[in-house]
Amino acid sequence: MKTFKIPTVSFGEIELTEEDLKLAKPIIDLAFSSLDDSHYDTVKKMKVSDVLETLAKMTDGELYHFAKINEEFMTSAGYKIDSFTLRIWKEIFKRNGIGYKQVGYISNKQRNLLIRLGLKYRVDRVK
Repeated sequence: MKTFKIPTVSFGEIELTEEDLKLAKPIIDLAFSSLDDSHYDTVKKMKVSDVLETLAKMTDGELYHFAKINEEFMTSAGYKIDSFTLRIWKEIFKRNGIGYKQVGYISNKQRNLLIRLGLKYRVDRVK
């Protein structure tokens, strides 16, 4: 089984297996997402033009992380996703060379990209 050595500040180096990483990933993602809530709130309260400019300036990693944080706050009315989420998706699609002008109803390519990135493409409904 393949192992990974991960350097840390507090423990030195940690050796993890693939199974360990699969178990730790959701916990680390949750802890990491709670670090930048203030940045998320700041961007969400900006004017539309400023939001688009801020998203365009983000690196791919920052944009992905921002999209993961946004998943907690995603809303929908029927099949329509909220406009803030659509702006984030448009930037992701633009960077990946997939159509980004029509995202009200996403295509299979767009949906598959979101799935490949580990992002939600719809709001989970509570039964």
